[in-house]
Formats: sequence, structure tokens, C-alpha cells
Amino acid sequence: MTKRSIFYGWWVVAAFSVMTFMSTGVRHAVGPFLKPIVGDLGLDRASFSAVIALSLFLYGVFMPLAGMALDRFSVRVVTSAGTLLLVASLVLTAMVRNIWEFTAVYGVLVPLGLAGTGPVIASGVVARWFSRRRGTALSVLGSASMTGMSLLVPAVTWLVLTAGWRVTYVVIAGLILVIALPLCLWVVRDSPESVGLTADGERPVAGAPAARVERVPAGEALRTLAFWQLAGSFFTCGFSMSLLSAHVIPMLTDHGYSPMFASWALGVLGGSSIGFTVMLGALSDRFGRRPVLASIYAGRVLIFAGFILLARSWGILYEAQRRHEIARSGPYAHVRHPQYLGFNMIMLGFLLQWPTLVTVIMFPLLLTMYVRLARREERQGIVEFGDAYRRYADRTPAFLPRLMGGRYQKQ
Repeated sequence: MTKRSIFYGWWVVAAFSVMTFMSTGVRHAVGPFLKPIVGDLGLDRASFSAVIALSLFLYGVFMPLAGMALDRFSVRVVTSAGTLLLVASLVLTAMVRNIWEFTAVYGVLVPLGLAGTGPVIASGVVARWFSRRRGTALSVLGSASMTGMSLLVPAVTWLVLTAGWRVTYVVIAGLILVIALPLCLWVVRDSPESVGLTADGERPVAGAPAARVERVPAGEALRTLAFWQLAGSFFTCGFSMSLLSAHVIPMLTDHGYSPMFASWALGVLGGSSIGFTVMLGALSDRFGRRPVLASIYAGRVLIFAGFILLARSWGILYEAQRRHEIARSGPYAHVRHPQYLGFNMIMLGFLLQWPTLVTVIMFPLLLTMYVRLARREERQGIVEFGDAYRRYADRTPAFLPRLMGGRYQKQ
């Protein structure tokens, strides 16, 4: 291994990328199964959603246990056991006949298998193999996760429509067994030290002290603020993505869209972020993890703040229009168009925390549209309220308090 021209760590990344592609695809390909399983087992959507919620909750509970197993056993043992358990649980899912069997198998066994093959195990091992290029290596894993959502969700939808949901689970299980298990046994390795290398493939210099191995005990990590900050941020990300993966496809089909169109809509959402995920990893290697991570979660703050501003603004605007008067209270006391400011904050937040091709293209278009709508409403306000609206516009900024104010300029 030490004589290969390609650093063996990249082979480890490639193997884990394939495994992450498959396990994340299984986790996100929930929506295509909702209506078939509900109809076949005689469930309602609330019962199905409860099983999915239990599965996701236990997935989070089992991942620290998988990490503890990784500290005690080799990565080949942990991932192979997780793969075999995932395969068995998917086959058993295809055989369930009622809600209790579905809960026991998909709600409990599937997340245990996913925990042993998912991105958490992969990230922990890949981080051992890289130091300078760690951000790039981990971003490749992230892009594999998005690829799983973008390709497997439409493929699973087609297979469900063609062969039925039970056959689909058996086919998925067979593919995981044939593809992932050999990678677990023959490609993945615990660390560069286990094969006589160091992080990033740098060979030890004769006489130089041994490179420090970066390991943080779980107990020490749990006592740090950074750990809980990251845990909280991952919780919000997982919550939003799990909601989309379970309910977007059924919702779109309820509104008349075909299942394949709905699955590609979700697939495009994941696929459009593949390249930008790798780009963020490269940026983190160049500028550091903290600035990149801070910008991502600053975007998330903007999203939540934008929704709060929208919720506050629409009620006030509706009441003012009902009374045929100028909206001046609440957010309208500080800016003239808080509803459009909220929309722009949301779009900017998505651009920062999820820089996909869709958000890059849509942000300037929507920004221009909202500004044009605001200008049109300004003209309508002058026509309807005359000098009263001019006085309101003269003392109230358009979008940003005390930054973009000034006298109203007639359009």
C-alpha cells in the first residue's frame, strides 16, 4: 500500500463514499414508500410517520453506540456487521404484515444497520486519514450523501412503481450486500498508522518524532461547548431534511404531480448541492473550518429570522388592508416592506447555508422581483393615500432600518 502513487486514504474515501451513497439514499428514500405501505398495511399517514420518526430517533441514539464500537473494534468489523444487519432488516421490512412488525423492523433494526454504515462512522474514520486535506475529504463524503438523495430517490420511485415496494426493498438489500460488503472487508482501514503511513500520505522522516495522532476521547468531547454547538446545528439540519425526505413526494403527488416528477424534484434538490459541497470543503482547507461553518449557520439564522419577520408582518398588513389604512405598527414602524425583507433574508440564508445551483440562480432573480414589487406598492400607496404615505415613506426606511432610509424617491 505504501508504494501506491495515490494516497491510500483516497481509496478509503472512495469506499466510504459508495457506502454513504447507499445508506443515505436508503434513509432519504422514504417518501416513495409512504403511499404503497400505507395502502398495503392498512395504516394512516400518522402511524407511518410515527414509525419513521422512531427510526430517525433511534438512528441518532445508535450512532454514538456505533462510535463506541469503532473505538473498540476495527472499522471492518463495525461496518461489515452494520452492512449485514442493514441487509437483513431491509429484507425483513419487505415481509412485514402489520404496524407492529413494521415498527419492530423498520423502526428499530433498520436504524441500527444504518448507524453502522452511515456518514458518522465514515467521517470519523476519514478524519483520521487526513489533516491538511480533511475538509476536502469530508466534503467528498458529503457530496456522496447528496448524490444518494439525487439518484437513489428517483430510482427507488421507479422500482416501486414497476415492481412494488416489497420487491424494491429486497433489491436494495441485494445491492448493498454485493457492493458495500466487499468494500468493508477489503478496502476500508482504520487509520494511516495501521498501514505504515501518516495523515495525508506524508512519510515519516527518519529521526523525527512520531506524528501526533489526533484522537479526542468521547468523555472529553462531551464536556466541550463546541461539541454541543455542532450537535445542535446538526439536529436542525437533520430535522429539516428528514421532514422533506418523508413528506415531499406524497405532498406533491397529492397536488396532482406524478410520482416520478415528485422524486426528481427531491433529487434535484440534493443533486444541485453536490459540487458546492466539495467547494465548501476546499474553502475550509484554505480559510479554516470556523469561518466556513459560521457562514453556513449564519445563513440558517437568517432563514429562521426571515420566517419570524414574515409571520409578524403578514398579519399586520392584512389587518391594515382590511381597514383601508397604511400599515405602520410592528415591523412596519421600522421598515416599509418587512415582508419582502423577510423573503430576501430567507433566500440569502439558503444561499449561505446550502449553496446549490438553484439558490445561486434564484437569489438575484428573486431579489430583483421583490424590489420591483416593493416599488410598485410604493406607487400604489401614493395613489391611494397621497401625502400621508409620502410622510410615512419620508421617515421610514424601505428595507433596512437606519441604513437604507431617506426621502422617498418618486419612481
